[in-house]
Amino acid sequence: MNFLEIILLKLKWAISSFWWIFFPLITFYLFWNFFTQSNKKKFLESLDWVLLEIKVPQETLKTPKAMEQVFTNLHSSLRKKISFFDKNFKGIIQEWFSFEIATISNEIRFFIRTPSNFRNLIESQIYAQYPEAEISLVEDYFKKIKEKFSFKEYNFEETLLVLARENPYPILTYQFFEEKEEEKRIDPLANILEAMTTDSDKNQVVVVQYVFKPTKDDWKKEGEEIVKELGGGKPAVKMNIVEHVIEWMRNLYRAFFEPPTWGGGKSGEPPDYTKLSPGVIEIIKSIERKISKLGFEGAIRISYLSRKETFDKSKLNAIVGAFFQFNTQNLNSLKKENPFKIKYEWFFKNRRMLLKKKEELSAIEKRKIPSKTSIFNSEELATIYHFPTKMVKTPSLIRPPIKQVEPPPTLPT
Repeated sequence: MNFLEIILLKLKWAISSFWWIFFPLITFYLFWNFFTQSNKKKFLESLDWVLLEIKVPQETLKTPKAMEQVFTNLHSSLRKKISFFDKNFKGIIQEWFSFEIATISNEIRFFIRTPSNFRNLIESQIYAQYPEAEISLVEDYFKKIKEKFSFKEYNFEETLLVLARENPYPILTYQFFEEKEEEKRIDPLANILEAMTTDSDKNQVVVVQYVFKPTKDDWKKEGEEIVKELGGGKPAVKMNIVEHVIEWMRNLYRAFFEPPTWGGGKSGEPPDYTKLSPGVIEIIKSIERKISKLGFEGAIRISYLSRKETFDKSKLNAIVGAFFQFNTQNLNSLKKENPFKIKYEWFFKNRRMLLKKKEELSAIEKRKIPSKTSIFNSEELATIYHFPTKMVKTPSLIRPPIKQVEPPPTLPT
């Protein structure tokens, strides 16, 4: 009997003798999972959500830089630390926001859904950057949509957008689209809004949700490692537990003859930027710029609902295509994720697909963050979601009415 057979025999004996130990462990695991998930559900149900509609005058000259400032200040909603007790016994998690653009009844509107305790923060930051904006508390438009929605009469399609590469690689931001001359400036939002414009059928609904929550700076460490690697540097190599044990045993044996020596791994080497090409240097600068700003974790959810007789899937493809203007080959890009993907399609495919779509409709209404997420910084978020400038001439875009100002009393008659 060889060594492997002896090990297997002893393992078989241990399992047959002590199998009963696994039952309390499994029971505890199931109970603990149910307990923590129940507390999390209670916390989420306790949140009071409000929906704000924002209208910005057509003649606004504010660039996406103003919206970047809004996102930067919204990052203050980050919970610095959630204790073990708060997380597991109170179910507390990080709150999130949904920044939305919706086409309803042939009208394009801007919304922000937020927990009510952050309403004042959002309003104050928007008014600080857009003094002429109109912000109003409105009823959730999606509840009405869901009430009349029926899978017998309507079709529903959805796409998620996340980053194609590692989070520290940035997409193109608004600075790429800006020019010194006003007539040459491009608002990247114009392409998205034009693609979202529907025809005369008021039953068509297009919703773009930017569902994000502020995140800690841990993701920036990955960016620092990528910069070192691109620069030709070598990161420090840490010893694993096995190597530590081997080193300890070796020093124990040698202790009778010589003093012990401890390696502790290998130190890294700094990058040599003098040997890099201009293209690599540009990538490094872009990564360093992204990780220098605050990050938000989430995804972009694009939804399209329409009656079956007027449903046009190319509408959804056009909107997704409008987001590809932020893609670059040497940095990062947005890629599609299918939220309706199911395994084993041969097994009740139609029934499971229907259940999946119902689940996604509920996720849209509740503005849930998808399981697949990426990290965007404040500059990237401001690029893909900001209030349109006067360069955007989309006719279906809802703007506040022009305010009539009384003439000054000193004006001669």
